Amino acid sequence: MSKNVTIPTNQGRPFVVIYNGIKYVFTPGETVEVPQGIALVIEECGRWTDKYLPPENEGGGGGDCNCTPGQDGITPHIGENGNWYIGETDTGVNAEGDDGEDGKTPAKGTDYFTAADKAELINAIKGSLTLGIASDGLIYIFVDGTPVGTGIPQDQSGDVFGYVDENNTIVLNGNLSDGTYTVKYEMENGDIVDIGNMVLDSTVYYSVASNLTNCSINNSTKTAPQGSSFSATITANSGYELKFVTATMGGSAVTVTNGVINIASVTGDIVITAVAEQIVVSRYTNLADPTSADWQEGYRLSLSAGTASACTGHTVTNYIPAKLGDVLRVKGLSIVGDKVNSQYPKICAYNSSKSNLSGMYGAAVAAEDNYGAKVSVDGDISTYTLMMNNSGTQKASASMAYIRIDGLPMSGYTKNDVIITVNEEITD
Repeated sequence: MSKNVTIPTNQGRPFVVIYNGIKYVFTPGETVEVPQGIALVIEECGRWTDKYLPPENEGGGGGDCNCTPGQDGITPHIGENGNWYIGETDTGVNAEGDDGEDGKTPAKGTDYFTAADKAELINAIKGSLTLGIASDGLIYIFVDGTPVGTGIPQDQSGDVFGYVDENNTIVLNGNLSDGTYTVKYEMENGDIVDIGNMVLDSTVYYSVASNLTNCSINNSTKTAPQGSSFSATITANSGYELKFVTATMGGSAVTVTNGVINIASVTGDIVITAVAEQIVVSRYTNLADPTSADWQEGYRLSLSAGTASACTGHTVTNYIPAKLGDVLRVKGLSIVGDKVNSQYPKICAYNSSKSNLSGMYGAAVAAEDNYGAKVSVDGDISTYTLMMNNSGTQKASASMAYIRIDGLPMSGYTKNDVIITVNEEITD
């Protein structure tokens, strides 16, 4: 059998009841059903007592708790000696506690950073930051050659994969489109360092170098995209004339025409070299023309016929306009001297139709005064006056309009160095 028991009001405070070793909390005024003959030990006001609710107490309140509220406690305070006091009692405990060890002084650059420190750190990182593969085969950011952060497997590097080559140069491989990208570096403490912008341009550019002396170029570009066209014109400075212009692309020669370079498709580095020399204003007219068909190297003149025939060691000039009494000057060809291949040097005269004049002879022969014809020699310049000789047996004709020289090439001179004048001194 069981009985109904009403929990005392206990001044509005809960009752703690132990039943079969289990603690229960009941609200004052609550009615509970308990087995007949079972005592309930009640914890009143936080203390265990031997009071119990008798089994025959059915439904009537077991009465209020007889606890009387205690007096207010004493608030501890600090005495003049610095100890904690409870009332007038000195506890002997120092309220401030014992002195601890000196704390650590914060160090700038380790415990805190100023704005200038951060800027300096960023610049230092920019100068020491590289990207590469560590010994574990993972991709890392390297600072001063040391990998930092967490490595990334090469097959998970995404669009861009980079490494550092033997020249400590960052090489990026990837499938990014051309454009401008912002490069940032996340430090181990989470700070983001802005490295700057990277412009990705997959176009291949070749260099254009110009080595110019006394001349200019009308195209100042220093690079040319692969496959593009390139053109330039080289012009001599005022008072100069082009001596030569050469151009190469990728080490191979490029055609240059009158200082003009045209390349349809650039495939390599371009190098242009040009030299211009100062124009020397001559005080004389050089009548020698080695480009003429009449200029014949390895030939000699027939004294009687005035015609040219093969003869090693001789050179026959073009027709030089001259008349009786003119003064002839020659540089680079000797018109005096001993025989070469059995032939003396000589001069032949021709009329206005360039026909040989009968009786004309080689005025310049073995010796300067042979046949009375006087040849003056000053260094490399020979001078001869076109006149009849002193013997009177051979003489220049009044109908003379041209001469040709059968001369001996002088050492150190080419055909382009030969100078022939009539009635003009040869001066530098």
